[in-house]
Amino acid sequence: MEWQNRRPSRAARLASVTIALAALAFAALFAGRPAAAQSQDFTGQWLVEYRTGEGKTSLTLRHRSTRRDASGGEHVNEWNTTRNVSPESLRGLSAGQADSASGAGVRFEIRRDAGTFVCEGWFRQGKGSGHFSFVPDRGFASELSRRGVGTPDARQLFSLASADVGLDLLDELKSQGYERPTVEQFTRMGDHGVTADYVRELRDLGYARLPAETLVRMRDHGVTPAFVRAAKSRASTTLSPDELIRLKDRGNF
Repeated sequence: MEWQNRRPSRAARLASVTIALAALAFAALFAGRPAAAQSQDFTGQWLVEYRTGEGKTSLTLRHRSTRRDASGGEHVNEWNTTRNVSPESLRGLSAGQADSASGAGVRFEIRRDAGTFVCEGWFRQGKGSGHFSFVPDRGFASELSRRGVGTPDARQLFSLASADVGLDLLDELKSQGYERPTVEQFTRMGDHGVTADYVRELRDLGYARLPAETLVRMRDHGVTPAFVRAAKSRASTTLSPDELIRLKDRGNF
């Protein structure tokens, strides 16, 4: 059987045009977005538990990602964080859904300065679980750039949102006369639990304008404001951040 040259039908030509227009629309949608935002998909699992007896609502977010190095080896990163939140921060989740005796499908949002976690899943008798997708806030990224911190990429925005770190920390650092952090330093602070409240309480205890890495080390070693107060009450001289860290590591208090 010989191949024959045939003119495409009108329907085929219309289909080709439709596909081409769709491709152009798709390209326009992503035009101008950073490459990291286009190639990375930040999704994961959420868990919520209403501990009514304690007056607390516990939120856990879990994320797992894989990457390949230059030699083709695969690296798996697993991350999770648990913190107490206000029920009002779970926007779109009603008390009736959360307390449902038979169970209810839910959809709600957790909005942070750096972006929003869009959550879907299931709730029954005060406990729920499901999956989330993260939507970065490009306005927040632009604001950090405007303030001279730098422009965070998609992963940094995800980290900052996960730690619930936003402009309040940056404002507190500025008000205390701290050196302006880079976007890498700012993200690292959030990753290690340095918050505006933590910086403010340290200032009230006499520890202000510390290097960014010192704040991270103190937080990592468990040097809480309560520990600092206990140490100061027993010490005859003012303790340096390094001395506080050593005391905590030795378990002296």
